[in-house]
Amino acid sequence: QRPTGPLATLLLGDDWKQRLRTRRSLWGAAVYALFAVVINLAASQDWLPSVPVHQVSFVLLGGVAVFYALLRSGLNRQFKDPSLTMPQILLPATTAAWMYTFCGPLRDGVLVILAPVLLFGFNHLRPSKVRLLSGYVLVLMGVVMIGLVHHDPKTYDMGKELVRFMLVAVVVVTMWQYTANDTEESSGVLHALGVLLFTEDPKQRLRIQ
Repeated sequence: QRPTGPLATLLLGDDWKQRLRTRRSLWGAAVYALFAVVINLAASQDWLPSVPVHQVSFVLLGGVAVFYALLRSGLNRQFKDPSLTMPQILLPATTAAWMYTFCGPLRDGVLVILAPVLLFGFNHLRPSKVRLLSGYVLVLMGVVMIGLVHHDPKTYDMGKELVRFMLVAVVVVTMWQYTANDTEESSGVLHALGVLLFTEDPKQRLRIQ
């Protein structure tokens, strides 16, 4: 379906594949913009610290601008994934981990934010990339939680952080289980890493995961 007017052509271009990719990216941009408004309102009420909130907003909107520029210029076609799906998911996932470090009592909301990010990845990424994304989030959140407990043990309780980490792990392992039977990665770095971590025996892989 071609654009219905000059504005659509200007924003999305003429190529239907590029229009689809750009439209999906712009929908994500709208969500990020709404999120930036919400956290800035929270900062204005002193619920969140202003400086890191402004930094997060700048990074999110800057990332949106970079992705849009890549899509509209056609440079995205030079990548193996021209839709730039994985980078566009890693941006909010990494930002969520960053926000976890300064949200204080509101940090449980960050875990809620991570859920739709991972779900989107599950629906739009190949099984091997789903496992890579979920593993990245699990390791990243674990490092962040350990860092907080080490830096300020009086404020951050190890037991409570462990419970939060286990909740993230449940989501991650569930995603692994749904992609456990795919045979897509028969070679390459991801396959070698999977064998190293989980062995090649299907039953043992399931038990370890």
